[in-house]
Amino acid sequence: SFHLAAAQAPEQECFRLFIEGEYDSLSSFTLQLDQSGAIREGYQTQSLFNKDSSTFISAWTKSFEEARRAMCNECIALHYLSKGLAHRRYQQFSIAVENFKKGLTATQSQNIDHQQEILSALNAGLSNTYHQLGEFATALQYGLDALRIVESLNDNVLKCQVYTPLSTIYADLSSPNNKLGTEQDRARYKSLAKKYMLLAYQTSLLRNNQRTSGTSAYNLGIFYNDENKIDSSNWFLRKAIAHGIKSNSNELLSSACNIMAINYSDTQLDSSLVFVNKSIEYARSAKLIRHQASAMLSKANLLAMSGRINDAIKQAEQALEMCLLSESQVSIMNAYKILSELSEENGDINKAYYYYQKHIAIKDSVINENNYAEIEELKTKYDVELKDKEI
Repeated sequence: SFHLAAAQAPEQECFRLFIEGEYDSLSSFTLQLDQSGAIREGYQTQSLFNKDSSTFISAWTKSFEEARRAMCNECIALHYLSKGLAHRRYQQFSIAVENFKKGLTATQSQNIDHQQEILSALNAGLSNTYHQLGEFATALQYGLDALRIVESLNDNVLKCQVYTPLSTIYADLSSPNNKLGTEQDRARYKSLAKKYMLLAYQTSLLRNNQRTSGTSAYNLGIFYNDENKIDSSNWFLRKAIAHGIKSNSNELLSSACNIMAINYSDTQLDSSLVFVNKSIEYARSAKLIRHQASAMLSKANLLAMSGRINDAIKQAEQALEMCLLSESQVSIMNAYKILSELSEENGDINKAYYYYQKHIAIKDSVINENNYAEIEELKTKYDVELKDKEI
């Protein structure tokens, strides 16, 4: 049994590196595998996941054929998992769902290693994808299936992959905008969202996973911000920034610094400007257009609060340019609203009215889209309540 465990250890490490997204480490570690053929080539292919789509898909196709010829059911399931994740990243959600479900079928084979681990990852992938599609009931179903598996395995790596997305599903279900359930239901969903995010943070700390710890801490900061518990929010956001620095995650750093700037705006305006400038800097260095636009709008508001109206208008105009590049209708709408208010405060009524008309035009478009989405959400109301009873 000792030799069997020793033989399985490198393969187990490959699986862990793949699940945690440590693709560079996975590429190096595959060289230590004693196995040849499908297993090694399969994990080498997964290590290309973060490369450009053509490189990954080309390697995937070749490796998948090798897995089928070798009748390696573990490799086949892993290939469907990685391809599902890839297409979700490309925002090709229907293709992602198709591959995840093919992976579920492949895991039904009797001769497959890591069956439960792969099954949990596939269910988590389906949960995340359906969540992105706005199909909350289905997302919750697959999320709870994944939860049951990882808790039975008591595997901290897999728990981290399930707790965070499950928390975000409950967070969306708790939003009044979704009109799903009663106020009491939404309060319970919010409590569950915080519970699973805290579990994600605690579990990621045990794994010393800086990236997951940072994301979890950031989300907890947002939860406490929504509850107006600013001190608690800032505590977790500072943790998120510390983890973001260690994991070199500019996206996380930009987001956390922006929220910190907002939190300090009522009490320490100078500190707010420091944090918002950091947010812009992190976003710019990583070419994160939407993050940069959001931080620039925050800075425009802060400059206005400090009485620097002309500087605020200039900043808002630059932010509008970034918003237009991001093609985010909500961001563009907010930019026009801020520019209208600032122009009015500056005494330029013509510009204020011009920007107001622009704001209203986009707002009406967004409302129409939201109304359509609300109709679709209401259709899922009873499905969500039914799935929720399984908890």
